[in-house]
Formats: sequence, structure tokens, C-alpha cells
Amino acid sequence: MNEKQTVMVLQGDVELETLSNTAFPWYDPDSKEREIQFREAYVIERNDWDKGIQGCVYQINRREFTDLSFAKGKTLAEYPDRYEIRQHMDGTKFLFYYSSIPTFDDADWLWDHIGHLVVYYDGNEVVLISCRHGAKIPRIKVYIGLIKSNSNFDRCLTLLKNV
Repeated sequence: MNEKQTVMVLQGDVELETLSNTAFPWYDPDSKEREIQFREAYVIERNDWDKGIQGCVYQINRREFTDLSFAKGKTLAEYPDRYEIRQHMDGTKFLFYYSSIPTFDDADWLWDHIGHLVVYYDGNEVVLISCRHGAKIPRIKVYIGLIKSNSNFDRCLTLLKNV
């Protein structure tokens, strides 16, 4: 692994790509998009367009995940706007956000009707993992090293620090 590469796929029929656009579209409760900027960003993309991501083991810095395991954990606190603070089985506390996206056809149900978003601290560095999926997982995006924020995102980080 290249010392600068902080995301690595350990197992699975997927492609890992470094993204040139490191901005993430953060939506405030008023539904206005206000981008937050990260130092680096990656996407884990399915190779098999019929099967999706299955059994994919990947590492972000020293933490290892399989498929959507990044979003699993015990709920410690719930907040308005569907935010939760959860604790992963490895002990890491994280901000969790769930969204349900309307489906209009079978393809939506298979690939795009659930949104998971996770934010956690890796040392002093912010990591954000985002995935929109359905019964199958098309891609997982990873953003590392927050460099530009906004007041709503900062409020969410404060919730995470205070639990």
C-alpha cells in the first residue's frame, strides 16, 4: 500500500478509485446544499453491474469494514433531523444519518432507496463515509481530512465530540 493511500480494498470484486472532486454535498435541515471540503476522497465501485458490492473488505487507515458494516453500531443518542450517535463494535463513536429515498421502479428498489452517512474521528482527522443503496450496493464513497466546513456540519461534529 502506498503510504499516502489511506483507503485500501483487501477483498472483493470492486474497483477503488481516487476522486479528484473532494467536496461532499452536505444538506442542512433547511434542505440547502452547502458543500464541505475534504483533503482526499475515494469511491469503491462495483465491478459486476448485476451483483453489486458483496463481501467487500476494505480498510480506511487502520479500521476494517465489510460492505455496510461502517454504519452498524449501538445507538447511544438520537437527535432531531434523524441524526444518531452510535458506537461501532470496535468502540469507535460515530455520527450516523439515515435517509429513505422514494422508489419509482425496481431499479430504484435494487440500487437507490436508502442512504447511509457516517462521520467519525480518526485521531484528529474527520472521516465521512457515504452510501446510497438498495437491496444491492453500487458504490461506497469515503472522504478523509476535513479542510472546509459549515456551521451545520460543525454542529454535528460538536454532538459527536460531546458524547
